[in-house]
Amino acid sequence: MTQAFKSLGTAIAPVLRGMLILAGSGAGSDPVAATAPSPLAQAAVVQGPYLALAGALLVLAVVFALGKLPAIPEAVAVERVSQSIFSPGAWQWAWLQSSCISAPK
Repeated sequence: MTQAFKSLGTAIAPVLRGMLILAGSGAGSDPVAATAPSPLAQAAVVQGPYLALAGALLVLAVVFALGKLPAIPEAVAVERVSQSIFSPGAWQWAWLQSSCISAPK
C-alpha cells in the first residue's frame, strides 16, 4: 500500500510543483498567448517557493539545534573510542580482506 502512494506521489508531484511555480508567470494558463518573460521575471517566479523551502529547513534546523540529546554513559563512550580501525571487527572475514586488497585487472 505504501508503494502505491509513493508511486502516486512521484507521478503527481511534478505537476503540482509546476502549477505552484508557474502560477504567477502566466505561462500556465495559455502558453501561446503568453510572451516569453525576461530572465529576471523567471527568477522572481521561482524565488518564492525556494524561499519558503529555505525557511522551512531553517525552522527544522533550529528545532534540532534546541533539542536536547540524551547523555552518553562514560563507559560506552570510552569503549567506542578504544576501538581502532585495525581491531578485528569486520576485517576478520577473509573475503572482505581479499576484496579490499585485490585490484581489477
